[in-house]
Amino acid sequence: MKLPCITVYQTPEGKPYTVEESIAFFNGESLLNPQSIYDLTIDTRLACRAQEAVLAIFCDTRMRPLSYTEISRGCINSSIVPIREIIQCALLSHAAINNIILVHNHPTGDTSPSHEDIAVTKQLQDALTLVNMHLQDHIIVSPSGYTSLKNMNVLSA
Repeated sequence: MKLPCITVYQTPEGKPYTVEESIAFFNGESLLNPQSIYDLTIDTRLACRAQEAVLAIFCDTRMRPLSYTEISRGCINSSIVPIREIIQCALLSHAAINNIILVHNHPTGDTSPSHEDIAVTKQLQDALTLVNMHLQDHIIVSPSGYTSLKNMNVLSA
């Protein structure tokens, strides 16, 4: 199945609109564990990038992915996670979005979360709660594997 990459743009008047761009492929199953999330990101080549990049995967209530977007690109050891843009894209791209998964890479190959990774995960979780959405996981990927912040108990229940 095809999974659209949704990007939010702005008109000259400042009105946001979305565009479907590149496509990733997935097997149609729900994203119920970190391995399935990691497998989905293989088409995006996220784990192999030379700079940090952040993807948000938007899912319905059954954790079936509806779309994804590249939120930001950074440098070799950092990337900005704009919480407002994640929420804006979720609200604009699909009415059925209830769950969000954040995925970013560590070009160094070490998937251990930094203090900044943990802090932004908690901030995003709190912000999504205000708009009745849920951060289901934050996965850090590299060519050698992944780390799930949910499995590390960083996310509150």
